[in-house]
Amino acid sequence: MVRDMEDRLKTVSIKGLREIGRGATSRVYQLDDERIIKVFYPWIRKDEIERERNTSRRALIKGIPATITFEMVHTEEGYGIIFELVDTDTLAEAVRKEPDKLEHYALAAADVLKILHSTHYNIGELPDTRENWWNLCSMGLVRYLTDQQAGRVHRFLMELPCRDTFIHGDYHAQNIMVKNGELILIDLGESSLGHPVFDLSGVYMSCEQLQADNPKLRILSAEQWDEFWKVFYGRYFEAFSESNLKQALVQIERFALLRRLMIWPLSLKCDEEKKKELLMPGIRKLFEDIEDMSDL
Repeated sequence: MVRDMEDRLKTVSIKGLREIGRGATSRVYQLDDERIIKVFYPWIRKDEIERERNTSRRALIKGIPATITFEMVHTEEGYGIIFELVDTDTLAEAVRKEPDKLEHYALAAADVLKILHSTHYNIGELPDTRENWWNLCSMGLVRYLTDQQAGRVHRFLMELPCRDTFIHGDYHAQNIMVKNGELILIDLGESSLGHPVFDLSGVYMSCEQLQADNPKLRILSAEQWDEFWKVFYGRYFEAFSESNLKQALVQIERFALLRRLMIWPLSLKCDEEKKKELLMPGIRKLFEDIEDMSDL
């Protein structure tokens, strides 16, 4: 039966195709004028690739503005998924080209995220965001924690409320395309179910924390990213009272610190001792805050 399923997958050659991007799990090639092919590294499991394809398809059905997803295929380098080619600018590039539209695009990005967070799935249809975050912690951050500290981070994540809310998982201005004035989401591979703070912390981190770490996010100046975040959260939380808004922003900033500590060890290019030295101030701050992060 498994063999039959393998045989039904079409084989597509990527020889001679132009590579247009790469990330932690895959390379992306332009297949033709209307399609791209996302080819996953051999260590990415087939069931994870199938889940990304199915998630992207279901997202469209539920009204989420995502790229059109086609079939899963074989290639010389591994499994791939064929997607619609959205041959246009990312949201960050659009703002760079038209800085006078920064407010417009920040408002639109907040409105799209509110659509995502108003979209509900049955529990179990998508992975649990809490588990996704703990898996990332286990891949890097845990090495720099005591057993007691690691246990506390795990308990903190698992004690968060179980939610059926759709979470993009990597929502920021480089994963949003602008086509004919409309925003279209890409990279739904980390989609899950959880509390909206998981997505909001990612927006905050990309706008306020990662300029020094990630050259790709330097498309805009620090001042532009700061303005983008302020307009964005003003729109997202427009129904909040001033006191509730302040509390929400504090929680988002604290979650963003945890998110950065999860990701940073995987990207730092230095030895373990230097990594620990760089991470320790953030780790100390995390455990000063973590008890106050439990009231969501």
